[in-house]
Amino acid sequence: MDSSILHWREFVDVEITADRLMYVYQYMDSSDRIVFRYDNTGHHKKLNLSTHPHHKHEGRRFKNA
Repeated sequence: MDSSILHWREFVDVEITADRLMYVYQYMDSSDRIVFRYDNTGHHKKLNLSTHPHHKHEGRRFKNA
């Protein structure tokens, strides 16, 4: 084991269909540094990513998810 950690969180409405309302997938190394994170939080709208609100964090950079 390398002591890395994968955090996974989803809020899904399954009453009629499986609608993913919110998600975060975050992978951290053994020093608690974020290796990457995917999420669909709308806080990066100003970046005009084609996949908004879905995006990927790589360090301090943001990419299309």
